Amino acid sequence: MKVNTGVTTLTRLMKSTMAELGTAQAQITSGLQNPDPATDPLASTISKRISQDAETSSGVRDIVKQGQNTVEVSWGIVQSNISLLQGMRELALQAVNGSYKDVSDRVHMDNVFQSHIAQIDSNANTKWGSRTMFDGTFFMSCQTDLQAVNASVTSAATNILGATDLTINGTPVGAVASGSAKDIALAINAISGSTYVSASATTAISGAGVFNAVAVGNAKIVINGTQVTIGALTGTESADQTIDKTVSAINGDGTLAGLGISASNAGGYLKITASDGSDLSIAYMGGIGADNVAGPAAGIYHGAVALASMYKIDIGGVAPANAGLTAGATFPNGITTVTLGDLTAAALFGDTLPNVTTQDNAQLAIDAIDAAMSTIIDESSRLMMYSSDFERISNNMETLNVNLQTVLSEYNDADFAAAVSDSQRLSVLRDAGMATLKNEFADYGRLGQLVGEVLRR
Repeated sequence: MKVNTGVTTLTRLMKSTMAELGTAQAQITSGLQNPDPATDPLASTISKRISQDAETSSGVRDIVKQGQNTVEVSWGIVQSNISLLQGMRELALQAVNGSYKDVSDRVHMDNVFQSHIAQIDSNANTKWGSRTMFDGTFFMSCQTDLQAVNASVTSAATNILGATDLTINGTPVGAVASGSAKDIALAINAISGSTYVSASATTAISGAGVFNAVAVGNAKIVINGTQVTIGALTGTESADQTIDKTVSAINGDGTLAGLGISASNAGGYLKITASDGSDLSIAYMGGIGADNVAGPAAGIYHGAVALASMYKIDIGGVAPANAGLTAGATFPNGITTVTLGDLTAAALFGDTLPNVTTQDNAQLAIDAIDAAMSTIIDESSRLMMYSSDFERISNNMETLNVNLQTVLSEYNDADFAAAVSDSQRLSVLRDAGMATLKNEFADYGRLGQLVGEVLRR
């Protein structure tokens, strides 16, 4: 049989077309790009790295949760001991004033007093897992400082960003012609696969100065080209009344809502926010100005960029200030070890435990209780510091995880319009190729049918 090189080439191209068509149809069905290392190695590598980082940040949150649980249990024990000490002090004060002279009364009072001491000691010896909590030996390692992000850099983007103006962890961010926080954040996220740094952006502007109540017939505010009618103002409204009316008008506008632009009353001033960090352009119409609604002055405003990473954030470049950033490295600094103090009765009161059997002993007991109370309050303050740190780390991890998922979706979410277009284009090529091959193999009978069956698989 004579080999037809044209048919051989067409068959090879048809197999490639069928493979691409399958990918496009899979994207339409699943909603995912399904980046393949063979066809898109860069996207596949970045996607895997970001997925791993997202999993790591979730793991850090689990570690932090364990720390938070430990602190919560410890806090409950400390508060219980404070209540017990307060009860002991009340008993000691009663014993000091001499009103209880009968021996049986003092014995009963001291029995209650001693039961409080025993409970304090029992609380201190509470087990958390296999470890005693407040005998001075408890520690728990939380290696959040190796993975967690406490480093957060915020900028107010004010200038166009040149190609070499900003580097993050040694990688150039590239030029950003708009200078907007949104576009700078997008450029930073585009290289997050090599920097391990993600960015988010927000633009929030607020009014300032003195409110000026003026009667206006048809007040309007223009935000990013969209006119929002505030309506008539009588000139008798308070600042809060005009702001609330303006906020209602802005938040009721569907166009602005679709752009993620909203308004609020921020302490007596109109605040306007673009949730994605887009620039905000503000103008006023209908005889009003910024002072009439206690709003921001007319003009164009850039937003802020927030960076987060599980590792260091090293800012460089020839002009990082054009992105509102300062050159230098910022490192994570999470909690490494949680330690708990010794709150046993022996540690709080010494070898001789206090009692209230006599007035003199009761007075000594008050001094001992006050010293013990000071120790426990110090421990309570340390626990509050731990709790605050854990909450901060947990919030940072939550923000980082959301940012990573957002970046990941840019690599994984399918572009439906492109996928549908590719599917239609490839289907046409497939049908045309099939028709050509059938014609070429028309004289070969069963062979032509087999070729068609193979290509359809």
